[in-house]
Amino acid sequence: MNKGTVSNRIQKRSILKHIARTEITNARLGIDYSVLEEAASRFAIIVADGFSELSPDMAYVRAVNNLAMSGAVPDKMMLNVTAAAGTDEQQLRDIMHRFTDISRERGVAIIGGNTVFAGGCAITVTVYGKTPVDRLEKLRQKVRPGDKIIIINHVGDCGASLISEAKRDELRKRFSESYLLDYYEDFTIDTFNLETLAPKLIDGGAVYLHDVSFGGIYRTLVEMAEFTGLGVDILHEHIPIRQSTIELCEFFNLNPYQLLGTGAVAAAVPADNVDSIISLLSEEGAVFDIAGEFTADKSRIVHSENYHMSRNLNYYECDEIYKVLDEV
Repeated sequence: MNKGTVSNRIQKRSILKHIARTEITNARLGIDYSVLEEAASRFAIIVADGFSELSPDMAYVRAVNNLAMSGAVPDKMMLNVTAAAGTDEQQLRDIMHRFTDISRERGVAIIGGNTVFAGGCAITVTVYGKTPVDRLEKLRQKVRPGDKIIIINHVGDCGASLISEAKRDELRKRFSESYLLDYYEDFTIDTFNLETLAPKLIDGGAVYLHDVSFGGIYRTLVEMAEFTGLGVDILHEHIPIRQSTIELCEFFNLNPYQLLGTGAVAAAVPADNVDSIISLLSEEGAVFDIAGEFTADKSRIVHSENYHMSRNLNYYECDEIYKVLDEV
């Protein structure tokens, strides 16, 4: 099997298929958080996970972004660290020192976790938060044909930044130092964090959010189609992406639209709400575009007017970043 998040096919046939359906079950492609409880206090309790093989910051922000798709803000977290048998104790201390810093800086309490020695290093963060029930109800509206798909923030930024950081010397053979400044070499949690923006999108009229992560924007669009039971029709030129990311991917022979995209998000927005979302994003100074729309048929199409091409989006198998890096 490939490294990274399990492919869509395996998730459907070997994981999700075997989870019994109950009143509280929320396990399905296209949604990466779960509603634990809808309390009488008008707030719902939400839980979500995030993973990294290397970085406490990346594990945390991936968990927070998954949680943010419900409109929730984190207030507690649990940590699960798997370390290789030969891991130095100082490395564990460093991981925990960073998490205690994150806890203090973000106001998110560490309430427990687990640490084991096994085959290799992996950090999983589980975050808990609350969102108003009326906000959650907005996300239960049915996505309909004709609803627009707005993509916010440059796709592939995270993957390109990680590759640039790890392969700087190799890239200098092709690109000037000034060109490489497009990439985030010293990124922070806030660089790719969606917890502030996501609730505003929901309150502004978005009825479904999906953050971009492993598998890039193409995987996100496929999972949005799966979740809604609709098709998607996307104009290639309207996917926000840096030219520098495209050229970096050309250098390493990668597809930039299937590259790790932590920090970007796709929103389903009814036509009547598009103007308010555009106003909101403009006020936020966000990079965005109306990339396409949902369709009544179940085809998943990306087409280009400039290149006169059209392609079907297939199930995600593996993130492009693992062709270049062993760990992310």
